[in-house]
Amino acid sequence: MEIIPVLIAWPALAAVLMPLVSDRKARGVIAYVAAGGMMALALAVFGGWLAAGGQTVALYPQSTATEYVDLAMLCGEFVLMALIIALSIRHRKYPVILLSAGQTLLVAWSEIAHPVEQSTHMRLDGLAMLLCIIAAFVGGFICIYAVGYMKAYHAHHTEYKDRSGFFFSMLFLFLAAMFGLVLSENLVWMYFFWEVTSVVSFLLIGYT
Repeated sequence: MEIIPVLIAWPALAAVLMPLVSDRKARGVIAYVAAGGMMALALAVFGGWLAAGGQTVALYPQSTATEYVDLAMLCGEFVLMALIIALSIRHRKYPVILLSAGQTLLVAWSEIAHPVEQSTHMRLDGLAMLLCIIAAFVGGFICIYAVGYMKAYHAHHTEYKDRSGFFFSMLFLFLAAMFGLVLSENLVWMYFFWEVTSVVSFLLIGYT
């Protein structure tokens, strides 16, 4: 089960690398390797889970280290809230500001004022494992398909600026957050990963 952080970090690393690579062929190679590695890691987690009996596995009990991660994710939620507010102002969708600020402040207040005793932060069970496999393979094949698709898209739509590096970065960031989301057993962690998928979805939809 030590491989689970790698499963989340692997697509996140690809998301960081994609905007830094300007060559389209090199970016395609990174996408293929990242997608294949993601599938292999998901299968490795699946194999380890089956070898352990296929039972519910509780991960990352409360400790000093997880408290720091909790705090980092809580801060990350406020960063995401600020980003959503900025995008809402830019696109003049002001009601979204109230929704974003309301839910983030509610989660923060709940966590700080009324903490719940909890022994673990992540949980791997049958449903979480199924969703990890679906995310890894469906998401991986989407990333592989997108390499050729984006090349053809910009060949036919020269009126749009080619921001494929950003596009692939958001795809892999979405998948990293998806793994974190389906494995989370903690409200702060779950909300953080959920907000990442929400913001990334908006940015992908608004690509052009």
